[in-house]
Amino acid sequence: MAGKSPMINPSVLVFLAAVYHACTFAADAEAYLKNLRRLGANPSMANLIRVVVAEGVLIKDLGLAG
Repeated sequence: MAGKSPMINPSVLVFLAAVYHACTFAADAEAYLKNLRRLGANPSMANLIRVVVAEGVLIKDLGLAG
């Protein structure tokens, strides 16, 4: 079988995609919580904007955005 390239099992690709999605979701959730704590400690327009942007990214990760 000299001319064939090795096949990658589709379930491995699905697993890797799920792991990647979980890792990015966790990172975005941590960023949201960090910005939320920052807003609680120092309420300002800049901190509110950071929370709103982080919340939008989190909603997009959950697949709730249109």
